[in-house]
Amino acid sequence: MTFLYLHCEAQIQVDLVANKNQIRLVKVSGATQTDTLAVYKLGGSRAILGSWEYKQEIHFFRPVLSLSAGIDYIVYRNDRPTHSFKLPKEDVIAPTITAFFPSADTVPENLLKCYVQFSKPMREKDLYSYITVSDGQGKEVREVILPLEPALWNEDRTMLTFWIDPGRVKRGLKRNRRLGAPITEGESYTFAISENWQSADGAPLGTPWQKTFYVAARTEKLAEPQNWQVIPPKTGTTDPLTMIFPQNMDYLTTLSGFTILKDGIAQKGTAEMGNGEKRWLFQPSKPWVTGTYTIEITPSIEDLAGNSLLRPFDRDLQKQEAASKPASHQLSFTITGE
Repeated sequence: MTFLYLHCEAQIQVDLVANKNQIRLVKVSGATQTDTLAVYKLGGSRAILGSWEYKQEIHFFRPVLSLSAGIDYIVYRNDRPTHSFKLPKEDVIAPTITAFFPSADTVPENLLKCYVQFSKPMREKDLYSYITVSDGQGKEVREVILPLEPALWNEDRTMLTFWIDPGRVKRGLKRNRRLGAPITEGESYTFAISENWQSADGAPLGTPWQKTFYVAARTEKLAEPQNWQVIPPKTGTTDPLTMIFPQNMDYLTTLSGFTILKDGIAQKGTAEMGNGEKRWLFQPSKPWVTGTYTIEITPSIEDLAGNSLLRPFDRDLQKQEAASKPASHQLSFTITGE
């Protein structure tokens, strides 16, 4: 692919192999095999690092780091500037934050995980520097978020899971004893995301984002399924099945934590969370029919504090007690013909 250049010397031509806003390879034709070539950034004092190869009367330059679109570069031939080039920068759409979980305004003191969802894939480099936590007086609170490496992204890097430091959440551990809980009951905290965080194709958010929580008491145990409310839909409709929880739930583990069965066959459909993650809705692909349905529950679903149906997150590891298990990991509901 050949591009327009700032100026050219006779017989010298530069072609670029580019991927979106990055130049991966520079091809220089018209120079002899004995010519010494180098690439500089306009105004730069040092040649850009990379490897040169000559074959079929073309010099190939592969930079160590891809060159950026929108920046002027100069090819030097035998220590003399001979050719300037620039890859036009593509117009890229700025990413946005489409969701943040927990979506509720109140969280327990032992909040364990948060999720931030973007409209497009994001860059991973230094990502934790873009997330800050401040208290009700606007003072930054440090060591709240655990900087995991690698970070916990979904497959296409549009949803990031970040942990509130478990070593401070879990009572009795060294970090908890030394620093205390990362967030404190009765206080407010603001999670802020910088406008400088860039998408994978180099576009910054452009607008800062923030979410403020009020902190309530610790949540010690996940409510058991017999305390959940199931609201059956009407037969012949594709109205959603609704399940209501007495406490706010973890978004990701709860969203995918249920399977609806009829006569042993899993029902197809889509699930979503609502009401601050206190409500789970399942909309079927086909209309409901009369009969009894079973809701299979993944026992590892969690509330905001990481408590599952198997065990509480903040438990005494010194005690040899059996894991707390509910009588059943299933619920059922009946759709009548009325």
